[in-house]
Amino acid sequence: MGLWLPSSRTLLFANNLPATPSASQWGTRATASATPHTKGSWAQVVASMPFDAYGFWLFWGGTSTTTTRTDQLMDIGFGTTVVIPDLLTGWTSSNQLYIPLFIPKGTQVQIRVQALIASDTIDCQFHFLGGPALPPFAPYVGCDAYGIATASSQGSTHTPGDTGAESAWASIGSTLSRDYSGVLMMQGGVFSGTAMTAIAYHWEVGYSSTTLAEWYAIGNTSEILLKSIPGLVVEVPLPAGTQLQVRGEASGTAQAYDVALYCFY
Repeated sequence: MGLWLPSSRTLLFANNLPATPSASQWGTRATASATPHTKGSWAQVVASMPFDAYGFWLFWGGTSTTTTRTDQLMDIGFGTTVVIPDLLTGWTSSNQLYIPLFIPKGTQVQIRVQALIASDTIDCQFHFLGGPALPPFAPYVGCDAYGIATASSQGSTHTPGDTGAESAWASIGSTLSRDYSGVLMMQGGVFSGTAMTAIAYHWEVGYSSTTLAEWYAIGNTSEILLKSIPGLVVEVPLPAGTQLQVRGEASGTAQAYDVALYCFY
């Protein structure tokens, strides 16, 4: 039996690039509320999706400042309905994720953000993919976040092991409220203080002290974290009632970071 191939190799693209290239604002800009740790207004990414999309690349940046805490959480919404909540988007000059999320034709896509810093901003560039070359092999339709502390615009604290030693497994968030089929781990920034060290990390997600997936991250002394590499959702069955865990290891003396888990269904 041969491999199934799409009848057409057409791939459809849409994005939110500005009409004129800009080095300072390279997508949609969302602004946090003037009240810390409170979501700001929605900022429109696309008014109406021109086709059914089965995923998108998200590039974001402009959320790091030297010697400054830049904790931040971002929602992605269909209209004003939150579909992907509380992404840890602070502490970075540029980062990227690919999210295989189904977005029906005609959907309005928006973002909003909250932050430790009043009226903080984020710039987000979206590249949506659809068409017969991307048949709908069960893309996700929604996401729940685990381990988020909205009162501080952070995730849950965890300190990896030093110099290649794994930390002990630690529970993150509550037990899963439903069945999921994918997970993404994200790191925020150093959990306390304003000084980040130039240390690399391996971060693992699992349950019952068994690893399911692993990501790489690296900080630098300008308080910029390159996080969640590869920027992909790992497809794995996660039954309701499961307690997810994290652990990590560092290339040197580890710092405590805040982390969160995004479970897709």
